[in-house]
Amino acid sequence: MILDRKIRTYDDYLKLSDDKRFEVIRGRFVEMVGASFGHQNVLTILLMKLRKFCDKNNLGKVIPYIVFISNEKLHLIKHSLFGVPDLVVEVVSDSSEKKDKIIKKRLYEKFGVKEYWIVEPNKKKISVYVMENNRYALYCKSKVLEGFEIDLKEVFE
Repeated sequence: MILDRKIRTYDDYLKLSDDKRFEVIRGRFVEMVGASFGHQNVLTILLMKLRKFCDKNNLGKVIPYIVFISNEKLHLIKHSLFGVPDLVVEVVSDSSEKKDKIIKKRLYEKFGVKEYWIVEPNKKKISVYVMENNRYALYCKSKVLEGFEIDLKEVFE
C-alpha cells in the first residue's frame, strides 16, 4: 500500500518511525506487509547459503533482504547502502508479486543491478535474471556468483 503520492527523499525515510516497515519505490513510501513463516524461512536459508559461499570465496558481503555487494563496491556501504548492488534477491509473496516481478525488476534493470533473483516459494522456483546489453536475460545459474549452486529442496522444504 502506497502511503501517499508525494515524492519522498532519503531524509524523509530516515524520519519514519520504526513501528512499520516501508520501501521507497520511485520516490514513494510503500508499506511492507509482514512476511509469512515460509517466506522468512526461504529467505533465511538463502541468506545463510549465500553468506557461506561468499565468505569462503572472499567475494564480498551479503546483507539481509538479500543484497550482495562485491569487494569492488564495498565502499558503497556506510551506515546504509549508497549505490547499486551487484545482486538483489526478492522472495515473492502473494501481496508483493506484481511489485517484485514487474516494478522492482524494471527499476533494478534501469539502475544496472547486474543480477536479480525472483524467488517464488509457492512455485518452488528461483528465476535468475542477468544483465546483458542493459537488459535482463533469464539464466539457469548465477554469473555474479560463479560456482554458487543450491539444492532447491533445501530451500523450499
